[in-house]
Amino acid sequence: MSEARTSMLLRARRLDVGVAQVRAVSGLDLDLKAGDRLAILGRNGVGKSTLLAALAGLHPSQGELECGGAPLARWSARTLAQLRGWLPQHPDDPFASSVEEAVLVGRHPWLERFEWESEDDLRIAADALAAMGLAGFARRNVQTLSGGERQRVSIAALLAQTPRLYLLDEPLTHLDLAGQIAVLDHFRGVADAGAAIVMVLHDINLALRWASHLLILFGDGAWQAGPVDEVASASVFGRALGHPVRALDDAGRPHFVPA
Repeated sequence: MSEARTSMLLRARRLDVGVAQVRAVSGLDLDLKAGDRLAILGRNGVGKSTLLAALAGLHPSQGELECGGAPLARWSARTLAQLRGWLPQHPDDPFASSVEEAVLVGRHPWLERFEWESEDDLRIAADALAAMGLAGFARRNVQTLSGGERQRVSIAALLAQTPRLYLLDEPLTHLDLAGQIAVLDHFRGVADAGAAIVMVLHDINLALRWASHLLILFGDGAWQAGPVDEVASASVFGRALGHPVRALDDAGRPHFVPA
């Protein structure tokens, strides 16, 4: 099947996702189109990572799940990797390699078997590194990098993959404030260019700064989703995070703090 050109990049209907005794969502209905930026919020252990893996087709689920206008099962593994990219919570780099080699892994879905990377592939990788503030790091050994630098290498590899749907599990881990804002701002631009982005986040206010939509998990399969202005409230966040919060006015925008 050729890559779909539909603007509806992710669609879930009556989706049930869980693992062991944890029910992440029951009956989730979700539409994500080009340009949308969705933040998933909830307490530790409610199944945010499990849900994200299910949306990527990497964890069992019940219900209907489509990517790029077709059920996931109708895409070949290679074409699905061209369409959607997934950043796990703990990216693995057990072997010594250069930063450039690590980022070029993101180009593999676009290469034929035994095909070497082209000049275009090298340029895409270099652009991804520059976008993550890692220009000049191409020859560095990934195992010599700090935790934040490794995280940015992993994000650069995802960017080099150039999917239309990005699923990122806690991409701000290990990043300082400047790095967090830089990543969020870059993915805002990626969405504006026609992609759809889903991120698991923990900071309410960073989520509100970046997202166009929220998906809140309450820990018992219950959920609430919609545009930020329709979902964000002290009562919803307090219930989801297990601690009361209150809203402060920040130049006309709500800023949520522990009560």
